[in-house]
Amino acid sequence: MHPVAKMLSFEDTKHLLRRYSIDIVESEVCHAKHQAVETARRYGFPVVLKAVSPHLIHKTDVGGVMINLRGPEEVMWAFDQIHENIKKKAKGIRLEGILVQKQLEGHEIIIGGKRDPQFGPVVLFGMGGIFVEIFHDVSIMIAPITKEDAMRMISEIKGFKVLEGARGQKSANLNEIALMITKVSNLMMNEDYIRELDLNPCFAGNKCTAVDYRVIVE
Repeated sequence: MHPVAKMLSFEDTKHLLRRYSIDIVESEVCHAKHQAVETARRYGFPVVLKAVSPHLIHKTDVGGVMINLRGPEEVMWAFDQIHENIKKKAKGIRLEGILVQKQLEGHEIIIGGKRDPQFGPVVLFGMGGIFVEIFHDVSIMIAPITKEDAMRMISEIKGFKVLEGARGQKSANLNEIALMITKVSNLMMNEDYIRELDLNPCFAGNKCTAVDYRVIVE
């Protein structure tokens, strides 16, 4: 029998990613509106607010995410609105708090890892948003993954030209993306209790920064 899987807590996930030098967005779990406003002011507007609970996988579907908040009043409104949405649409779910994050810009990408019963740790890379949900535009490789392997994964997806800056868009730093892929590979190789890891989305611009992240452990 397989051990029962569970989601690693937000704070433990943060510590794990930082141990592997995986860049994550500035964020803090807040328990009161005034704390959320102070945190938002410290990061600088605009900010994003998100519901925090290990039982909420798809926060957006239940109104647990509010983006592009540009001032204290909007942060206070969003704080209350998320609590209200969770009560109505995710009954029985207890929130651990509300996450305040600096809002980033760049290309949305996904980087993930999974422990396959046959091949062991594998790593996934693809474009985020509709690219991964509708077009399934991803590349998958068995770990360990070198920087050269990672660059090949990046070049394999259909959205590669978007990352290069097609049609006047800003290009992403491909080296930073490749480096993030190798860090995820190292993590999956070393931490054999991890069943699944998702960095979705990461924002790729000059840097590559994880904005949403979850880790499933055995």
